Amino acid sequence: MSKTEKKKGGKFVNALLLILEIVCIGVFVFSGYSLLNTLVIEPYKAKKESSSMHSSINIGSADKNGKWKYDFDVIQDEVNDNGILISMQAALAACDDVKGWIAVPGTVINYPVVQSPYKNDNQFYLRRGLDKKKLHRGTLFLDNTVEITDDITQNKNYVIYGHNMRNGTMFHDLLQYSDPEFYKKNPVLEFDTIYQSGQWVVFSVMKCNVNSGLDKVFEYYDTHFNSDDEFESFIDEICSRSIIKTGIDVNKDDTLLTLQTCSYEYKYIRTVVVARRVRDGETEIDVSGAKKAEKPVMPKYWKKGW
Repeated sequence: MSKTEKKKGGKFVNALLLILEIVCIGVFVFSGYSLLNTLVIEPYKAKKESSSMHSSINIGSADKNGKWKYDFDVIQDEVNDNGILISMQAALAACDDVKGWIAVPGTVINYPVVQSPYKNDNQFYLRRGLDKKKLHRGTLFLDNTVEITDDITQNKNYVIYGHNMRNGTMFHDLLQYSDPEFYKKNPVLEFDTIYQSGQWVVFSVMKCNVNSGLDKVFEYYDTHFNSDDEFESFIDEICSRSIIKTGIDVNKDDTLLTLQTCSYEYKYIRTVVVARRVRDGETEIDVSGAKKAEKPVMPKYWKKGW
């Protein structure tokens, strides 16, 4: 090989190495930005967005033993001339698909809840923000079979879906309800529709399979029932699957709130937290005896013990 050929070959190798170095730097910068966006920027934006649209949580508090009491001094149900809660006006101004707001004490969950404007696309907000533009974390959304009216008891089961974001936002903190001690400190959460506020006591925490090819799928997301007997059977199924024995009673006259998020123990597992609306006149709830259930119904491929 001549000196000229060697020189040309050396220049080619150097150019190739330079290109590879530039590509590596680009990948590093992109990965760094993606990580920064996921762990810092998106959580900050979510917190800022929420705090600008809604007031603090309007529920009571639980003592260290698990006895929850209403704090009536903070309950506010002021509405405007259209019957919309004053506290919901800012959220509705940001997005006309907002149907409510959910806040869970002891967590970062304090977000608006939307509903798809399209009956044939329940997951419209799965990866969209309030501005309807693409957003990785998405927005918490109601099942589109739920009808929001000024009577919060009209629906038997309000079903809300949200991502389990690894940066701790959205519905990630629902997984804490697997711990009886966390549950005893935070048994009651708030979910308000745009028309009416509501407090809800958690009575079941489930690990559910959503792949019919692996195991039977329990349709915890049902929202309509043909009879009281059918609804009571649904409640019994929810209770039998709870990994926490809460001691909270539930009956056919109650209204349910079901919160679902991904659960990373297995690919097709969902963590599902189910609550019932705090009843009229129910000013105190005792969950001090809450503990892990001995033999909850679990997906057949679940191998972790409780």
